Amino acid sequence: MVANGVARPGVETGFAASLAARASAVADAALAGSAGAQTRAGSPPSPSALSGRALGRVLFGLASARCARPYMEDRHCIVQSLRPLSSSGAPLQDGVQRCLAAIYDGHNGTRAADTAASRLHMMLAAEAALRMHTGELAPPAAMAAEEVAIAGALRRVFRRLDDEILAEARQDGSRDGATALMVLRLSDTIYAAHAGDSRAVLSRRGAALRLTEDHKPNLPAERSRVEAAGGRVDFQRCWRVIVEPREGRLGSGLAVSRSLGDLDFKEPRRFVECEPDVRRLVPQPGDELVVLGSDGLWDVMSDQEAVDVANAALKARLSGRAGAGAVSQPNREDDARAAAEALLDAAVRRGTADNVTVIVMLLTWD
Repeated sequence: MVANGVARPGVETGFAASLAARASAVADAALAGSAGAQTRAGSPPSPSALSGRALGRVLFGLASARCARPYMEDRHCIVQSLRPLSSSGAPLQDGVQRCLAAIYDGHNGTRAADTAASRLHMMLAAEAALRMHTGELAPPAAMAAEEVAIAGALRRVFRRLDDEILAEARQDGSRDGATALMVLRLSDTIYAAHAGDSRAVLSRRGAALRLTEDHKPNLPAERSRVEAAGGRVDFQRCWRVIVEPREGRLGSGLAVSRSLGDLDFKEPRRFVECEPDVRRLVPQPGDELVVLGSDGLWDVMSDQEAVDVANAALKARLSGRAGAGAVSQPNREDDARAAAEALLDAAVRRGTADNVTVIVMLLTWD
């Protein structure tokens, strides 16, 4: 199933479902898990194999709000069953569990965010790497090759989409852009790809582990890249990439150093990039959920606070049904939605001024 979201003014929450779907490099050791028994000949160890448990369904919950803004520029996409497309464009049935969630935080308009929410997952589905690789554990060389292939596919589709958005901007004069955050489940593996400051955080036994690094212009590597291209980074209420006035256009500043769109920051010189950082994660039992949020959430909440709020909401739901068929883990779609709504409510209470979109990917274990 796939849902492409455009939040209505005010507060809009709900489980994104019910529409038909067609749809770097080395894993961080702290996230990938520890060594142990082998799952197949020559394959690396899996924490889930050691425990006898396997990653089950991923349940999605969504909550979004305009908050203090007069307009809503966040967009999202949730695909519950991502089928790779054959060379002819037909969806393939191969039994591999694939799903994804994405948030696109628009600025100066919604054209780029709308385009990303409707196209990026379809571009990814057409990538050969998605057909060729299953995300299952394999010998180390095969897993390394898969990681390179999937990361390469994600970078290609970000670049292709950016090229399309910029081509449209040259035609119609639009000057907007969007951050992009995508979390892809591919069988036993999760990939997080992002450009900008929308963020993904994993809850591992209640501890927050960040999967992405906000692309802020003052980060040393980002600032060096901008300045090497002839750009300037300055503090104007926040750190920004600065475009000087030219040819009758006013100067402007952008609070992220990577994005989709933003023609003025990419031509004639490319100060802002679209290339995503990609991280690979092998989930292990004890990994409860992933929180995806636009920066309106993270402006008022730390990673650990977000994980605490989400887990408290899930614990309350489990306690509420303890008397009738008690379960050991949240296992309903509305559990994920309740966690997302709790995060949104907390952000609103804390006075966030920006649009907020939250997606909770609830990991279940068989």
